[in-house]
Amino acid sequence: EGDNNNNNNNNHNHHLHAAQAAFEAGLSFAPTDHLLHMGVGQVHNRRGNETAAAFTRLHRAAQCYPASPTAGIAMGKLHLAAQRPRAALRRLDTVLLETIRDKDLEPGAFLALQAAAWEARTTAARCAMLCAEHEAMQ
Repeated sequence: EGDNNNNNNNNHNHHLHAAQAAFEAGLSFAPTDHLLHMGVGQVHNRRGNETAAAFTRLHRAAQCYPASPTAGIAMGKLHLAAQRPRAALRRLDTVLLETIRDKDLEPGAFLALQAAAWEARTTAARCAMLCAEHEAMQ
């Protein structure tokens, strides 16, 4: 069983390395493509010990396309995974107030925007609950 785990880890690392190389190659042609920066950020996140690098790339994605809520939501979820619910809530509030601005509630809103807003709101609610639980324990 130990050999299987090693093989799975090697395959996983190989795929992450290949994915990062593909995203980086794309960035050499399109350095402001927010989706490519998001991809590199997600690769860093999947490695588990590269949180700072993941934040850097997600922040760059948000800079490249500020009208998209996707990178901000990903950063909020990364804060939450790192046990920082207050930071996550601040990031998600920014996305909801400055990027989404209830545009998802307008008639004819794109489904992708509605899904992003739902994800941001539900994750923010989870963060608020964690913050309240933490305060109640003190």
